[in-house]
Amino acid sequence: MGKIAWRSVRDHPVRFGMSVLVVVLGVAFVSGTFLLRSMMSTTFDNIVDSAYIAQAYVRGEAADNAQATQSGNSQQGTGASSSRASIKADLAENLTQLPGVRAAIPNIAGTLVLVKADGTAAARGGSPTIAYGVDPADPSMTAEAGRLPTAPGEIMLESTTMAAASLAVGDSTTIILGGTITKVEVVGEWKFPAAVAGANIVGLDLKTATAAFAPDGLVADIAVYGAAGASEQSVRDEVADALAGDGVQVVTGQELRDETSAQIESALGFISTFLIVFAAVALVVGGFIIANTFTMVVRQRLREIAVLRAVGASPRQVFGSVVGQAAIIGAIGSAFGIGGGVGIVYGLRAVMATMGMEMSSRVPLDTTTVAVSVATGVLVCVVSAAIPARQAARVAPVDAMREVVSIKESGLILRGVVGAVLVAGGVGGVAYATTRSSGGGPWLGFGGAAILVGMLVMAPAVTRPIVAVLSFPWRRMLRPVGGLAADNVARNPRRSAATSGALMIGMALVGAASVLAASVQASVGSLIDDSLRANFVVTSADYTTGVPSAVVPELRELPDVGAVDAVWYITGTIAGKEGGIVAIDRDVIPNSVDADVVSGSLAGFAGENIVANKAAAELNGWEPGSVISVGLAAADGTVETYRLTVAAVVDLRVVNAAIIVPEQWYQEHVPTGSRYIDSLFVRTVDGAGQDEARAQIAGVLKPYVVLSVMDKDEYSTSLANQVQQMLTVLYALLALSIIIAILGIVNTLALSIMERTREIGLLRAVGMGRLQLSGVVVLESVLIAVFGAVGGLAVGVGVAAAMPSVFESSGFTDLSIPWLNLAWMILFAALVGLVAAVWPAIRAARMPVLRALATE
Repeated sequence: MGKIAWRSVRDHPVRFGMSVLVVVLGVAFVSGTFLLRSMMSTTFDNIVDSAYIAQAYVRGEAADNAQATQSGNSQQGTGASSSRASIKADLAENLTQLPGVRAAIPNIAGTLVLVKADGTAAARGGSPTIAYGVDPADPSMTAEAGRLPTAPGEIMLESTTMAAASLAVGDSTTIILGGTITKVEVVGEWKFPAAVAGANIVGLDLKTATAAFAPDGLVADIAVYGAAGASEQSVRDEVADALAGDGVQVVTGQELRDETSAQIESALGFISTFLIVFAAVALVVGGFIIANTFTMVVRQRLREIAVLRAVGASPRQVFGSVVGQAAIIGAIGSAFGIGGGVGIVYGLRAVMATMGMEMSSRVPLDTTTVAVSVATGVLVCVVSAAIPARQAARVAPVDAMREVVSIKESGLILRGVVGAVLVAGGVGGVAYATTRSSGGGPWLGFGGAAILVGMLVMAPAVTRPIVAVLSFPWRRMLRPVGGLAADNVARNPRRSAATSGALMIGMALVGAASVLAASVQASVGSLIDDSLRANFVVTSADYTTGVPSAVVPELRELPDVGAVDAVWYITGTIAGKEGGIVAIDRDVIPNSVDADVVSGSLAGFAGENIVANKAAAELNGWEPGSVISVGLAAADGTVETYRLTVAAVVDLRVVNAAIIVPEQWYQEHVPTGSRYIDSLFVRTVDGAGQDEARAQIAGVLKPYVVLSVMDKDEYSTSLANQVQQMLTVLYALLALSIIIAILGIVNTLALSIMERTREIGLLRAVGMGRLQLSGVVVLESVLIAVFGAVGGLAVGVGVAAAMPSVFESSGFTDLSIPWLNLAWMILFAALVGLVAAVWPAIRAARMPVLRALATE
């Protein structure tokens, strides 16, 4: 039976070609995901191996809920963990006296803004610009060209950074460090051994770097280089003995490399999981196509199967033959799919390179990726073909003697009932989600999934009435073509439902995403309109540096500016959980932002009395008088815990933080190097012209390169655009499932034409022209596509409509259904059907009449 399975696939490329292509696309996505992760892992492993070349590293002891490295222009040693305290840089001086130590280099690092030759900020792919203090004693720092920076006003650039900034040794440029605009000269070029994944790297002289990133003498870690011939373990042991009792931890270079790589792998795991979800959607859609293909092929081969049964083939052998065909298709498609995955990753690498994000030039294709990809492709095909194979196995030998062989199918009533029950249960889950004050998200997700599955199960039972409604205009306007097309679609509801179901899944997700995008934009717009009273908002395009504090007094001196309110930010622990903390002046509410006081009073917002945001208060059970434990890193690197009292609970969604502390308290307890301004709210004086005020503000911001000023509408649009960018990625990932659904329509029509060869011959014999016959095929395709689109959009829009009720506490307040966009999607589905029908329609029109009539 294995030979029969192979010959069936080999001799009927039209039957199985689309199924192979579906597997190719699905497996390409799966293998591409694994390969992308491997490439990124290789890239970051190379970075880690190149960055940590010392024999040992000294770092702070792990501390519960510690926050040694915080947002802002603070020290950001690459080996530092947010759960470790900083250490004293002067420990390095003692270590250099040890006989087994060649050099001990404190890791003095942070971020800055580098201005390129064209006057814009150097920012490649959103990656930060990292600055290091260059110690002449550091064995890892060697100038490729020029020399190391030794005095203020001198910098050294990493080779890729220099090329991206269009600078060269000897050029002058500008950096913005700690809010200060400084003219500098490029005195040297340094080559990092690995691809830097888009990061910009700047070397500063040691004095400047220390003043900016380690003003209190604290660093994240110290790299210890051993004497010639010394092993990592011997250096580590010698340093550990010397620093015993100093409250530090000493690890070997390999231990730190392994630990850092593990942290990166954990982060990359989220990306892989995210992509695998969309690959799974594509494979599920592909499963519909493959199952439909084998169902139709089995119907076309019933007499052949009956003959096999008559000559001695057992039901198990027939079942194995069909499943074997599926396995062959899966194996062939997987092989090409893996190649496609490699091509996809190389393409992504090229795209990322154009964005300034250089990745490893090697795409490692390991046995795990190959095995998982092949297993996935074969498994999807085998599972999809199982039911058609079972139907084939039930063909009796006596059927070989019958003139007409058919498979007895169960009625559609049971499917309709089961589908209706699932839909009802899903609707109940969605409804229950809207009634919960918190934790409704999972119920919404499960409810939406149940509705979609129920629709897919129920689709064959409702195909005829829905097709009758959708085709009503065609029956009257396009006689007799419209009626024939509608009847052909309704004649086999299972086939039509399976074909449209593939498109239904993709359109459900696209529809939900469209409603989500429109609703988020509406929610953000109303939030800004209702809450923001400031005339302008100043933000930074570089999230690592924020808005320099030096800008604030400059803006306050402008004649048309009445007040400038800073929104300060810091990461810390809130009630034992890591989170963001915002600090504002008491006058910000209600002068710059409006807030609804849910309970308590803002009169007590001072000192250690804080404000809790409504959403966080409901989640944690906070109320006025509640005491919250807050952990922050102190100036000496230790973690200080403060007990702050809730003075009021407010609905202040324009400020995204669980708690808001007074600005004065923030200035007293947050180290200078860790302070970070997220944005500025600017109010103009009464009677000031908005255009003139804006021009004055822009004039102050211009030298800072990364700062921008926006009015309320522009600020609202910028926030909404961030969501739109994420949804654009979502649309791109869902595009594969739509493409597979299109292939499914092409496949179904092509096989249907083969199945209806004699019928087509009869229609041509009684006078139907080629154009009319092509029209029938096209209208069938359009009907199937529109059926799937309407069903999918109904599910997606229905579930998404519940989101404002479920996620109201997260700022999702307004429901906006983009009816025009949805109409365009249905039109797009019709065009998809039109395109999908081109090849089958041409094939049907060119079919010789006499040969078609002679077909059994």
